Amino acid sequence: MDNKDFREKSADVAKNFIHKWYDKSATIKELLDLADPQGFSWIGYMAPGFNRTEAEARDYYIKKQARKEIPMMKADGDRYDTQMIGENACLVLCECHVYVPQEYKLVISEVQRVTMLMRRDGEHIFITHIHASNPWFAVGKDEKFAITAGRANYEYARTLLAMERFKTDVDLTRRQKQILSELCDGKTYKEIGETLDISPRTVRYHVEELMHHFHVENRSQLLARARSQPRSKK
Repeated sequence: MDNKDFREKSADVAKNFIHKWYDKSATIKELLDLADPQGFSWIGYMAPGFNRTEAEARDYYIKKQARKEIPMMKADGDRYDTQMIGENACLVLCECHVYVPQEYKLVISEVQRVTMLMRRDGEHIFITHIHASNPWFAVGKDEKFAITAGRANYEYARTLLAMERFKTDVDLTRRQKQILSELCDGKTYKEIGETLDISPRTVRYHVEELMHHFHVENRSQLLARARSQPRSKK
């Protein structure tokens, strides 16, 4: 294969690995069948995840999965960039959004970054090194990492609460459920806008749509009607 094919196939290998790793559609053994026999390492999220060989990585992640420490997650919005770093080596850079599906009721939603080093041997591509780190949030100038990360997961938790709170009303959009949930908790348009990163004017627009949906004339009637909606049974 030429360099262009190598880079494209390396990105495909990385994508398949990442998606199968998160959604658990492949076992650790199956994933590590692509490990480079000439040398392999995998740096995970924390210090214990520093594995210098395929055997170490295999043992480490099999034990973590057996203890159910790795939840089933989904990855989307992924982007892959590749660059040759030698005659037979290619670096793949990945950025993607990973999250736990709503039905698992576990609040994890973050941006993940993964670097993978690939080596070609004829028509075969092997993974030589994996380096994954998360969460990866854009932190404001005067913010601390923990504050930014905490806010992101707080907002995701609020979304899950809204989806559960108005689960029986299937005609509402996700955004409408979010806003209605915030309204029921006594939030102002400004506070809702700050939480959802939209303007108070947009919040007002959605509230007007909600009033139309519930056939009420004002916000007080909307809240009374929303709070009287049946809740899903646990």
